[in-house]
Amino acid sequence: MNNIGIGIGKINQKIKIWNKGCIYLGNNFSIGYYRGGGIDGRSSEIQTRAKEAIVTIGNNFQSNNGLFICCLKKITIGNDCLVGNNVTIMDHNAHGISPTKRKNTQGTPNEIVIENNVWIGNGVTILGGTIIGENSIVSVGSVVKGVFPSNVIIQGNPAIIAKKIEKD
Repeated sequence: MNNIGIGIGKINQKIKIWNKGCIYLGNNFSIGYYRGGGIDGRSSEIQTRAKEAIVTIGNNFQSNNGLFICCLKKITIGNDCLVGNNVTIMDHNAHGISPTKRKNTQGTPNEIVIENNVWIGNGVTILGGTIIGENSIVSVGSVVKGVFPSNVIIQGNPAIIAKKIEKD
């Protein structure tokens, strides 16, 4: 495949793209923020590590500095999402679990879905097999794996539902 589709948007810091699969960025995106920490010393990075890998990022996406997305299968980020500083989104464990396979395999992929209007705080890690429902918030420093409904605040390591978000 090896396709990149980029809508109209802004890249405000150095970004590295390592693409064996497909990467799609929607319109009105912004990666990197001039007032965020590390604008000069860090970069953001999007990797697809297999020809079947697909990263899709919706419209009106905004991330701070140091975003790292690493995909072996599929990562989908919806519209209107906000992502903090130094966030990692990775759909596989990067190495095999078996001691004899650790150095020569990329591990097991498991799709990630981040629905519309999700706010991900600074220093969050999102692991394979995660679904985050729309309008949810992931608190600073959380390590997220699992299925979470819409309209909740997710926090901790391992992340749990801390609170429901009441509608206006």
